[in-house]
Amino acid sequence: MPRLFAGGGVPWTLIFMLPGFQVLWSPSVCSCDQRRPVERGRRPIVPFLHRLLSILITISFVACPARGEQLVELLNQTLRKYDLPAMGALCLRGDIVQEWAVAGVRKRGHLDPVLPQDLWHLGSCTKAMTATLGARLVERERMQWNMTIGEVFPEIRGKVHPEYVDVTFEQLLTNRGGIPAEMRNTEAWKRAWKQKGSLIEQRHRFMIDVLRMPPPVPAGDYLYSNQGFAIAGHMCEQVTGVAWEKLMVEEVFEPLGMSSAGFGAPGARDPHQPVGHKKDGKPADPKADNPPAISPAGRVHCSLHDWARFVAIHLLGAQGHSKYLSGRTFLRLHRPAPGKGNRYAMGWNVTHREWGGTVASHAGSNTMWYCVTWVSPEKNLAVLVTCNQAGDAAVKACDETAWALIQRELARRESSTSSNTPLGATQRRSSGVGRSGDQGWTRVTAESLELCQSSR
Repeated sequence: MPRLFAGGGVPWTLIFMLPGFQVLWSPSVCSCDQRRPVERGRRPIVPFLHRLLSILITISFVACPARGEQLVELLNQTLRKYDLPAMGALCLRGDIVQEWAVAGVRKRGHLDPVLPQDLWHLGSCTKAMTATLGARLVERERMQWNMTIGEVFPEIRGKVHPEYVDVTFEQLLTNRGGIPAEMRNTEAWKRAWKQKGSLIEQRHRFMIDVLRMPPPVPAGDYLYSNQGFAIAGHMCEQVTGVAWEKLMVEEVFEPLGMSSAGFGAPGARDPHQPVGHKKDGKPADPKADNPPAISPAGRVHCSLHDWARFVAIHLLGAQGHSKYLSGRTFLRLHRPAPGKGNRYAMGWNVTHREWGGTVASHAGSNTMWYCVTWVSPEKNLAVLVTCNQAGDAAVKACDETAWALIQRELARRESSTSSNTPLGATQRRSSGVGRSGDQGWTRVTAESLELCQSSR
């Protein structure tokens, strides 16, 4: 099976191509020195040859060919059921890809199929990446979890509501900073769309505008807020003097080998990428996205495999098997903040599921794309599903596909005598993808909790 962080060897692929779908099996998708492959956004052949090759049938699977064919069929059935343009799906055991596929077309009404290397907009699944960036800076002692907005921006005192001055970096990353959530028809939002000045200047102006609005809830109470993550990202910029985008590349994308990752709509980077679609199914402007002022909350795009690299690091880290961050830092990232409301960690919803024990999940959408991921450290299992359309149909399709991937992987393990992760007596009477619970993601002992509370 292809390993996301394997060493040695030159990456090679065998592709099964039909007009509406492709499956890629890649035994080595990342060499040990993490040399950057050809940028996925570029097309190495002329459009005519590209379309011709996408019609040719190359039946050459490396491992478990039936598994790949079944997943393609599952995606195609789901696309027909919900009338969606395209989807992608991937299942991980640790950093090993168990199966994955993409299906459908880049744009409704057109014949260009989605390809394995195509880019998907991740929306709010960017939030965990911003938190991960913050964790890297904390470990380097450039940031502190308890650092406040007022400490980082002393000049804003007297210019914003005083309740915001003592809100901490960690509270922003756990949606407990009391930061406004609703931005429609506000001056802050109108000004953000004008995009005047540098990226750092845009986010600073946006922060001031937002913090002049009265707090909708007290700090410490849960309120999901894109603006809170935008301010957290800007705090990283202020401390380092480097734009959030460059920090993300240096601290997250490059170390994890996420060579396809970028910002904004995929079509703004390459006109040959998939196009987002509104909830009514109509194609959106290929370059349409939210303003850069809230990039730290939801404007990352990347290939399915590169998103899996990020998710795999958190899956491994939750089990103490990653050197990217310390075990204590992963524990803090995955620990739900105390207080009433949703059990939200730093970019992760934390709950309990019958199939996976303590699990984490997050969805993302910019109203034109949708994606969701589920992570179970107890089962060493993660699934990722993407769609280039937003709305209820996309949500249902992705949830159903995620649950199907989970069931398929658990069934494979039960039937395999060589499974690396024994399941024991696992009951799977119902999906659980849509059910709630009250457990934390990472097992937290009294000792480890004390360590987290005393660390930066």
